[in-house]
Amino acid sequence: PISREDLVARINSALRIKTILNSMGCRVFISENKLETIRMVQTIQPDLIILDLQIPQETNIATIHQIRQEIKQDSTPIFSMTSLMLQGSSLLSNSLGVDEHLLKPVSPGVLDEALNKHLQKR
Repeated sequence: PISREDLVARINSALRIKTILNSMGCRVFISENKLETIRMVQTIQPDLIILDLQIPQETNIATIHQIRQEIKQDSTPIFSMTSLMLQGSSLLSNSLGVDEHLLKPVSPGVLDEALNKHLQKR
């Protein structure tokens, strides 16, 4: 079960990323779980997907795998995030087909650079 502190941190992180992206002119959709994420990817067909690998890690790893392998969304950039550089988290992200691994808290400059790098390819 997720503790109250973890839930508050999760909400604050999502709201911070949403605020940064909104200020850059992006529309942002936040999902609550794997099924909702998959449904959004299929219906909205986003330009970018950002997933926190720590909340909860197993679910988002499975979500990334499903997006890449089953839905065949291999052209949509996926960014992963962790609040600390877990040993191997960047390698794990790369092996899953993640395009960019971000360290939280994500600064607007770092996010802007990653967006420009990956969205200009499309």
